Amino acid sequence: MRNCSAHSPSGECNYLSRQWVDYTGVPVANHLGYGWLDSLHPDDRDPTARVWEQAVAGTAAYDVEFRIRSRLGVYRWFKVRGVPQKDEAGAVARWVGTCTDIDDRKREAEHLEAVVRDRTALLTEQQKALASSNAELEQFAYVASHDLQEPLRKIQAFGDRLAKKYRSELGDQGKEYLDRMLASAGRMRVLIDDLLSLSRVTTRGRTFEPVDLAGVVREAVSDLEIRLGQTGGRIDVGPLPTLAAADPGQFRQLFVNLLGNALKFHKPHVPPVVTVSACRADELPADADPPAAENAVWRVTVSDNGIGFEQADAERIFEVFQRLQGRAEYEGSGIGLAICRKIVERHGGAIAARGVPGSGASIVIDLPA
Repeated sequence: MRNCSAHSPSGECNYLSRQWVDYTGVPVANHLGYGWLDSLHPDDRDPTARVWEQAVAGTAAYDVEFRIRSRLGVYRWFKVRGVPQKDEAGAVARWVGTCTDIDDRKREAEHLEAVVRDRTALLTEQQKALASSNAELEQFAYVASHDLQEPLRKIQAFGDRLAKKYRSELGDQGKEYLDRMLASAGRMRVLIDDLLSLSRVTTRGRTFEPVDLAGVVREAVSDLEIRLGQTGGRIDVGPLPTLAAADPGQFRQLFVNLLGNALKFHKPHVPPVVTVSACRADELPADADPPAAENAVWRVTVSDNGIGFEQADAERIFEVFQRLQGRAEYEGSGIGLAICRKIVERHGGAIAARGVPGSGASIVIDLPA
């Protein structure tokens, strides 16, 4: 329903259209003056009267929503607007108004708001539960790893003593058992250290500060000097940006892991060549994948000429304990890239892998400024 009305300069109603009478079932005479307020919902009468009196006193437009009772006794929401019409002298000659039924639209909006509130509350509870679960898992990994350190140290210490003092007295099978025990202890040490690194990404992260990626990569390359010598490989580093806010220690760990992987998974008898490059996200080539991180400013890429992998496994390699090659071929715990993902995500970025079997791999990192 859309109803029109008119009022005197002092605010008394002196005209109502037929739609008002048809809707309310009340004669026009009962609504003149301020009688129209009697058809409003009791909770809306006083607030509506106050706003109307203020509009009349200030000769300002009147815009309000209230509920009107129908002839069936049902209240529906209406949007009401009144404007003053002035004479040549600038005085208010009369007020004219419109009254539009918005009940269906308002109830639909209220329903949607209720749905949003309910879903927001549910999402908040789920986020709290997830945060609590993650914190418990991180604490468990940290405590469990520490508890495993001492017995492992004893296994390695007594194993080393046994190897130094009594190896010559062991038979061939005894020597094999000893070597296998020490090798397993060594792998366990790597696994525990990697688990600790994974749990510390969020629990022991440093305060963010400006980080020069070029300096971080130089430090990572220095850490890998022995492996570079063993493989005969090289690492080419292009111009890299300075990040305004990052954890320098974690970024050093990120590049040690990525560069170490690139050197490790090289093709037999082919020296590894690793390239580190960066470009602005808004300057990517037309055929490049769009940035995966919200508000990404930089894309950093670590590419190699190694054994590569099937693109179908690109997501799997970032999962904890996932390995595409056997332990006999390549050492490692299967946690390194999971740590990389956690570091990048802590910094609001995204990390992805691109690979072709036999033709190398690329790790792509999109980062905010």
